[in-house]
Amino acid sequence: MADISKITLPTGSTYNLKDQQARNDIAAIQGAISGGVTFMGETTTALTDGSTATSIVVNSATITAVKGYLVVYNSKEFVFDGTKWVELGDLSLIGDLGWKDSASATYTPAGTVS
Repeated sequence: MADISKITLPTGSTYNLKDQQARNDIAAIQGAISGGVTFMGETTTALTDGSTATSIVVNSATITAVKGYLVVYNSKEFVFDGTKWVELGDLSLIGDLGWKDSASATYTPAGTVS
């Protein structure tokens, strides 16, 4: 079966049928975590997606990053793929329920059912 990723209409407009950037990001994350992940803690070393820093500070100790190391910097999670840091997500976007094991609430419906 053909792998069709985009289509160009007779008008000249081209449309993506799959999100290639998302597929590339997923592949990068899969490559970064193959072989396992070790959470190292919070770092004070400034990291960004694609950063190649191999010497970072975690809990006041300088460590050399190896493939699979996972750290948090400024509420963002990063995993080292052996060459660069890959951003996994932003923990500041997690709401209060993201840190709970359970929750409950009471709700009284309004209106009528006929």
